[in-house]
Amino acid sequence: MIIDKQAGPVTDRANAVGMNRHPKDIGTMVPKGRHALVIFDGAGWHRSRDLVCPDNVSVMRVPPHSPELNAAGNVFQFPKANHCANQVSETTEDVKMKFAAVREAFAGQADRIKSMGHRYWARVL
Repeated sequence: MIIDKQAGPVTDRANAVGMNRHPKDIGTMVPKGRHALVIFDGAGWHRSRDLVCPDNVSVMRVPPHSPELNAAGNVFQFPKANHCANQVSETTEDVKMKFAAVREAFAGQADRIKSMGHRYWARVL
């Protein structure tokens, strides 16, 4: 799993336009001669025909109603539950700033992220 410490700004929109950055960023981090497989769930912006992947990145979509296959969803739950739950913010900008700080701190915990996102069937060979 790749965690980009230089990730772009937190956005308040989830759509194909914003989602296109994800496979592009992953593609720039894949070593020459290798290929990345990105696993997406069934969110609308993951299924969009406007989603573009570089040649060294492929997308696999998990079947509906199978959250156990979505490692990223499991990883996302930790900072959400431990740093962002049960809080009230005055503005969307406040929420975005809070999540950006949490994301930055969490990105430095590679071992925790790996253990949460590990799937025995998703191995690098």
